[in-house]
Amino acid sequence: MEKKNIMCHLKALLFISLSISFISCVSEVQVELYPKGDLDTSSSPLENVVDNPPLVSSSTPSNGTEDSESIIALNYTDSDSDLATSCSVSNLSNVTITTACSCDGAGVCTVGVTGTSGYFGSASFDYTVVSNSVTSNTTSISYTIDSVAISCPSGFVAVDGNGVLGTLDFCVMKYEAKCDGVGACDATDTTSLPISQAAGSPWVSIRADESAIAGSGAQARCEAMSETGFTGTFSLISNPEWMTIARDIENTASNWSSGIIGSGHIPRGHSDNSPSNALVVTDVNDPYIGTGNNSGEAAGSGWEQKRTHTLSNGSEIWDLSGNVHERVDWDSTSAGFTLGPVDEALGSNEFGDAKVGSLLNDSYLPEGAYTSVNSFGVWVGGGSGAALRGGHWADDSNAGPFALLLNFPPWMSMVTIGFRCSYRP
Repeated sequence: MEKKNIMCHLKALLFISLSISFISCVSEVQVELYPKGDLDTSSSPLENVVDNPPLVSSSTPSNGTEDSESIIALNYTDSDSDLATSCSVSNLSNVTITTACSCDGAGVCTVGVTGTSGYFGSASFDYTVVSNSVTSNTTSISYTIDSVAISCPSGFVAVDGNGVLGTLDFCVMKYEAKCDGVGACDATDTTSLPISQAAGSPWVSIRADESAIAGSGAQARCEAMSETGFTGTFSLISNPEWMTIARDIENTASNWSSGIIGSGHIPRGHSDNSPSNALVVTDVNDPYIGTGNNSGEAAGSGWEQKRTHTLSNGSEIWDLSGNVHERVDWDSTSAGFTLGPVDEALGSNEFGDAKVGSLLNDSYLPEGAYTSVNSFGVWVGGGSGAALRGGHWADDSNAGPFALLLNFPPWMSMVTIGFRCSYRP
């Protein structure tokens, strides 16, 4: 047996690393062991990969248009260059989704939204996007919905609808209804037509419906109106339409004596019984014409006798409160004249007083906690239900844009009762 000389050499290096070397006469094998922390992994193919979520940020898209859809792009960034594959929308304010939120193959995400029916003003919603199965943060989109100007018949002005009250954009007589003089212009007239113009006295002593004579009454005479090019519906103004106007007046700063919403008085029109009759409009540039008052007087001591109100869209309306009571049809969705509630206790009430019957808040209350002290008027219950709004020339602080009487029957004919028509495109 051949003997071989084998030499083994062992080296121990303890300062930085431990190295053990085995050397044979044929070959040498060296293994180096490194303490933890000294291994260079910069070129290692085994890396821990973390996918960063996409990032969305708030933006303000172009203004939308009332009752029209807006397609809104949902912006995002992704540090890993991943493309968004889906999106989600939540917390909608004054809008509804009309085209579902989606992302195309190129990572572009959009959603189609439309404002609440008849609504214009501020709108918003929140959204997130998902890329590579990772969901982004949440952000908000805020934008403005512009109103659409509608065309109105002669003597009518445009009113923006109110989604809460269930009204779409409509037109209303700028002035209290006058009689065109074809007939007798009284409670029995079945031939004359209402007109909206500055000249002339209001058409008064008219009943609400046709209960006395077929074709007579405020509702029937408004429905008989027509004008070339206007194929919508003429009608006695409805209570929801009246409330749409009243609440718009309430929330328009120029109607307040202080110029600040909620501070001071709003106009309640000719209501101090001086003079003790309904007024005509002989100067459209003087909102105090015939009252003996002016804008320089203190609010509550003359200023409030102003006969005009301005709406948020710039429309001007004369004598909505004061001058003569105005009949309203309680329900605009049914044919003919509809009574209001007949189960409220008879008596005069401030708007903060409790009701006992079926009268709904949106049928008579202002949005703010205002009363006759602010020239908003009062409300009166009763079992007759043929609603009168606005007050008349001798109602003093009982008159106002929100004033409501439910204690008159539809057949009542009085010189203090007039009306106003609306047009629904």
